[in-house]
Amino acid sequence: MCIIEFFNEKHNRKEAEIMALDKVLIVDDDKNICDLLRLYLEKEGYGIILSHDGEEALAKFNALKPDLILLDIMLPGIDGWQVCR
Repeated sequence: MCIIEFFNEKHNRKEAEIMALDKVLIVDDDKNICDLLRLYLEKEGYGIILSHDGEEALAKFNALKPDLILLDIMLPGIDGWQVCR
């Protein structure tokens, strides 16, 4: 196997893994943290859903069914622990 075939095989596997987890819900009241996480995750090919409080996070979770949630614990209104429950 040459280097190019190895790279393509590895790249295709990574692409398939990203497709398996394509929607990420980021829940944080700090907009700077949301922007930083979105920047890194979009660069890797993930679709991003943002929420800035617990109530909005629950609504977006139920409506959009994300594959992964990055959840802050200290949120205004419903905190992250309550969102998990």
